[in-house]
Amino acid sequence: MFFFITLGYCAKYAILFAGSKDWSNYRHQADVYYMYGILKSHGFDDDHISMWTYNDIADNELNPYPGKVFHTLNNTNIYPGKEKIDFLGENCSSTKFIRYLKELNTTKDDDLFIFYNDHGSANILSTPVGRPITTYQLGNTIITMSKTRKFRKMFFLVEACNSGCLKDSIVSPNVAVITAAQCSESSYSAINSKWAGAFLSNEFSAYVIREIEMNPTHTINSLFENVHEKMSHSTPTIFGDILDTPISDFIGVGPKSSIRRQALDEEDEKIVHAELYAKPEARERYYQHQKYMKSLTEKMENAINTIVNKVAGQEAPIFMKLHDLPDVRKCYEPVLEEYFTKFGEYNQDTSYLITPLKALCTKYDSKVIIDAIDTTLV
Repeated sequence: MFFFITLGYCAKYAILFAGSKDWSNYRHQADVYYMYGILKSHGFDDDHISMWTYNDIADNELNPYPGKVFHTLNNTNIYPGKEKIDFLGENCSSTKFIRYLKELNTTKDDDLFIFYNDHGSANILSTPVGRPITTYQLGNTIITMSKTRKFRKMFFLVEACNSGCLKDSIVSPNVAVITAAQCSESSYSAINSKWAGAFLSNEFSAYVIREIEMNPTHTINSLFENVHEKMSHSTPTIFGDILDTPISDFIGVGPKSSIRRQALDEEDEKIVHAELYAKPEARERYYQHQKYMKSLTEKMENAINTIVNKVAGQEAPIFMKLHDLPDVRKCYEPVLEEYFTKFGEYNQDTSYLITPLKALCTKYDSKVIIDAIDTTLV
C-alpha cells in the first residue's frame, strides 16, 4: 500500500492485481508474485507497491509445496508472504479497487504502472470477489485520475481474454496500454492447453516478463513488438500516446537476467495435477468445488440462452455465435450493470458466456434486453 510524503519529484508506483481465486487459477497469482519480485529487484520499496491477490494458493490444501508458489520449473519460491499483500481475500473486489484508484495519494509528478492478470470477457475484467470491473468503469476512473492529477504517465499491462476491448474506453492522455488479446479474442495459459489443472503462467505474461528481464532498455512500443512477434495463441494490442516511453520510467532498472526461462509448453506435474497428490479429503473437497463451479457455469449458460431467446426469438443462434463486435457502449453498459446486479455469484473461468448480451446490443435497445434479464433472473 502506498505510504509516502510528497517530496516534489517524480516517483514510481505500481499496482499489481490478480483477479481470480481457486487452485485452478494458480497462474494469475504466480504472475503477479513474479512481477512483484521484478519490481523489488529494480529497487522498489514496498510502500510504492500495492498488491491485490485473493491469497489462496500458497497455503492451499492442494499445494504439494506448502507455503510456496512457483513461476518457473526450477522450483524457486516467489511467494512474498501474506504481509506483503495489501488487499487480500474478500477485500480484493472491484468496488474497492475502483475506489482505491480514485483515492490514490499519488501526484501529477508520479509515474504509475498497473499490472492486471485474470479472466476477462466482452468489456469485463473479473475480480475474485463480487461483480467484475467493466472497461467502462475503468475508463471513467482513469479519466477521473487524470483530471485530479493522480499521475504524470501511466502504463497499463492487461492479461485477460478480450482485453483489447479496453481501447474504446481508455482515452485519457499520457496513458499507454498493452493487452494480451484483441477485443474478440481469448488469451491463453503458457502451458499447452491439453493439460488440465493449474498452470504456472499465461502466454502473454510469460513473454512480457521474459522481455523485461532480458532487455530492461525496452520502450513500451519495442516491448510490445517483441512480445507480439512471439505470441502464437492470441494477438496483443497496444494503444495510447506515450508509446515511445522507456519501460524503466515505470518499473525501474535492474540487472539483465542471465536465467534461461523454460519452454512454455513444459509443466510441473505435481502442480498441474495437484489433486492427484492431495490427501483424500482435500481431493474430495476439490472435486466438490469443481462441481459447484460447473453448476454456476450451467446457471449462466441457461440464463444467457433464455435471455437471448426472449429478445431475438428465431434469430437467437446468430447472436450466440457473434464475437467480432463493434463498440455498443450506450446499450451494453446498462445491460452489464443490470445482469450482474441480478445474477450474483458467477464462475470467472467461464465469463466469456456473457458475450451474446453484447451481440444483442448490435440490434436491440438496452430496455428490451434489460426487460428480458429482469424476467429471467428473478
